[in-house]
Amino acid sequence: MIDKVYRAEDLIEESGEVGVWVREYKVLRETPCGYWVDAPGGRKPEKFVYKNCSRFAFPTILEALENYRFRKAREIEHGIFKARKAKAALETVKKIIDSGAEPEDYFGLLFKAPEGCPGISDVSVEVRA
Repeated sequence: MIDKVYRAEDLIEESGEVGVWVREYKVLRETPCGYWVDAPGGRKPEKFVYKNCSRFAFPTILEALENYRFRKAREIEHGIFKARKAKAALETVKKIIDSGAEPEDYFGLLFKAPEGCPGISDVSVEVRA
């Protein structure tokens, strides 16, 4: 049985710099599917960590860092998509406002995203009076 598992997390300094912090969790007991670990400061005093599926912590620091890299890459992908969607919605509502039409003319309509917003097929915008 292993005695520790690791999870890499963001560490934001007072200066604003972002670092990586590897947290160590003590393994309390092992089951065929995973480990029960000591989770101080959590909602529950113990946390279950799977061995072979979506994991919270890993047996080695290197595996924890590889998982951290994967999570941060996904976070960037999600952020880029959300920014593109917000930009498309802003451009659409700007066109509506700049057209001088009454908001009631657009109530409940769907608008296509402007050109140049790859990855977004439609953006639904409702203008309410």
